Amino acid sequence: MAVSLSVPNMSCDVTGMMSNDPISLSYPSNDGIKPILATTNLSVGERRISFLLTDSTGIVKSETVTLKVKHIGRSNSFDDISTARYYDWPYGRGAYTAMINFDEPGYWQMDIYIDDRNQLIPSRLIEWVDRNAMIPDVGSIPPKSLSKTFSDSTDIADITTAANPDTSLYDITVRKALSNQKPSVIAFASPAFCTSPTCGPQVEALSQLKNSYNYDLNFIHVEIYDNPQDIQGDFDAAEVAPAVKEWKLDTLPGWKNESWTFVLDRNGQIRHRFEGFVSSLELEHAVDSVVVN
Repeated sequence: MAVSLSVPNMSCDVTGMMSNDPISLSYPSNDGIKPILATTNLSVGERRISFLLTDSTGIVKSETVTLKVKHIGRSNSFDDISTARYYDWPYGRGAYTAMINFDEPGYWQMDIYIDDRNQLIPSRLIEWVDRNAMIPDVGSIPPKSLSKTFSDSTDIADITTAANPDTSLYDITVRKALSNQKPSVIAFASPAFCTSPTCGPQVEALSQLKNSYNYDLNFIHVEIYDNPQDIQGDFDAAEVAPAVKEWKLDTLPGWKNESWTFVLDRNGQIRHRFEGFVSSLELEHAVDSVVVN
């Protein structure tokens, strides 16, 4: 009885919410598996979602899980059933990712089943999906930003907060990368000041990926803050970098300084974008797709 009543009530509660005040909801499974959504800025289209699963012992690591997705209020049946794959993150963490087609705005329900468990109630996420993307989207040409390069300063600490910076990530501007007929990987991140511990490892993953390719690509790290040296002891002095503003990352609801990574083809068109941490393996698959094409 209690199980059958709880599921429709969760759906009904959110249908009356206003789109200008969206909320995120999460519910554990009957065996205590709690979901945490890592990609919270969603809009209509085929989107990568990433989520963690935790229980009383820590991160739940299963090779794959089943993901059932539906638009709340449109139908009782699920619109999509997908497989989400687990990828390791730094510091013993990890997340599941899948590509989901959100075909209209509103609240969407995502039920997560761990395949080797007999779960009566799945873990559940409910998330708002916007009509339009707020930042440069897949298929678009992003702003030709004059991001900082190492030639702009004699001190690498003026342009990055990476602990062990790879200076080759600051060889050219975003503007130059968009015009030199090479595929590009551009990561916006602040290794020292990110609210997540994964921004530093994200830049390291970018450097490692660069060193593994013989193919000629652009690899660029854009520091979130324009004045990293000035904010070491006074974060109130922080100024968001112009490139970050031009790409409108600072307009995302709830965004503080979490990383975003974009993979562009040789024509400067965005082919993949990743909110938050993206594993080296995922990033490699994305890069391979633009190199081949």
